[in-house]
Amino acid sequence: MQIYSEYLWVRKGKKTTPRSMYKEVRGFLKDYCKVDAGIKVYRQICVEIGWTYIGSEFEVVEGGLDVLSAQRAHSLRTEQAHYAPEVHHLSAMSSDLLLRFGRISEVWWEVLGLKPDTPPLLPLRRRVKTVAKAQEDLLLHIDQLRTEVRELRLQLNSNRNLETL
Repeated sequence: MQIYSEYLWVRKGKKTTPRSMYKEVRGFLKDYCKVDAGIKVYRQICVEIGWTYIGSEFEVVEGGLDVLSAQRAHSLRTEQAHYAPEVHHLSAMSSDLLLRFGRISEVWWEVLGLKPDTPPLLPLRRRVKTVAKAQEDLLLHIDQLRTEVRELRLQLNSNRNLETL
C-alpha cells in the first residue's frame, strides 16, 4: 500500500520508471487497441475524447470546491500543499483531490459505457442540443397551455354573463 500511495507508476507491487511505464502503455495500445501509438498520442486521444464527451461542464460542477480557498485569498492548490497536510497523503494527492479524480473517473466510465446501470454518455454537443430542444418544446407546451387557460377563462366569463341575464 505504501508503494502505491507514494509512486505514480507501480507494477506488481514494485515502483517502475516513467520509461518502463511508457513502454507498458505502448504495449497495451498495440495488443488491445491494435494501435501503434505511445503515451503522447494516447494523451491527445484522451484530451479529444474528454472535450467531445465531457467538456468543461465537469469543472463547472466541481469548481465550487475552490470557493473556500478563494475566501482565504489563495488557491486550492496552495491550500493543499501548505496548510494542514493530511497524514499518509502526499501534498499533491489530498483526499479532496482524490475524490475529484474519482468523480471524473466515473464520468469516464460513462463515456466508455462501463458505469453499471447507466447508458453510455452521448457527446456533449448532442446532449446540449437535446436539452435545448427539450427546453424549446417545454416552452411551446407552456405557451399552448396558457392559451387554453385564457380561452377557458373567456368561456367561463361568457357563461357567467349569460347566467346573470
